[in-house]
Amino acid sequence: MARAYVLAGGLGTRLQGRIGDLPKALAPFAGRPFLDAQLEWLAAAGVDEVVLALGVGAAAVIEHLRARPASALPRVAWSVEPAPLGTGGALARAARDEGGDFLVVNGDTLAEVDFAALRARHAAAGAAVTLACFRVDDVAARGRVEMDAEGRVSAFREKSGGGEAWASGGVGACAPAVLAAIPADRPVSLEAEVFPALLAAGRPVRALRCPGHFYDIGTPEGLARAEREWRPGAGRGQEGP
Repeated sequence: MARAYVLAGGLGTRLQGRIGDLPKALAPFAGRPFLDAQLEWLAAAGVDEVVLALGVGAAAVIEHLRARPASALPRVAWSVEPAPLGTGGALARAARDEGGDFLVVNGDTLAEVDFAALRARHAAAGAAVTLACFRVDDVAARGRVEMDAEGRVSAFREKSGGGEAWASGGVGACAPAVLAAIPADRPVSLEAEVFPALLAAGRPVRALRCPGHFYDIGTPEGLARAEREWRPGAGRGQEGP
């Protein structure tokens, strides 16, 4: 699982007052583009190849990537969607037909994930997808992930209700079954359509409870928090199943 697909095609509309016309991937983050911090994080996790699923602002991101040293890790390739395809459609367009498991990461995410534990949970269960999940104080703005004590996911509740709950941190280990479950030729959401469909079809879907934090830079407040708190190599721990 040395390849990661980063879903970086979002509009970043909530950040425009902070970043202007820059795409979200290039948002200033601790003195450099956010994408650089993401690539550093993934390289430290053992990822040696990243494929970026790009959309709005793709030309600026590609120009930035072409200025990277050729020897820099991880190696980076990209795919550009011609129109918004959703997280599932963007992944399907970017994916390479090479088989094997892979990571999928939201393009506005940094997270304190024990990647070795995530890979191990995924492999042991023979799961279609294994999500890194974090406890949040108010799940109203996020999808709730319901699971048992062993991390077997029983339901996804998309932005329903509030209160404390487990939520996906935007990082998942995926089997090729995820790609096979993405409908063609229309926008598709991984979180709202593909993962629940796999669960409904009886495919193993798992979660890893992570004790640390995850950071979503999609809002000015989230970006500021990540700048204050994120440290390279931060938290690799795991909390139980």
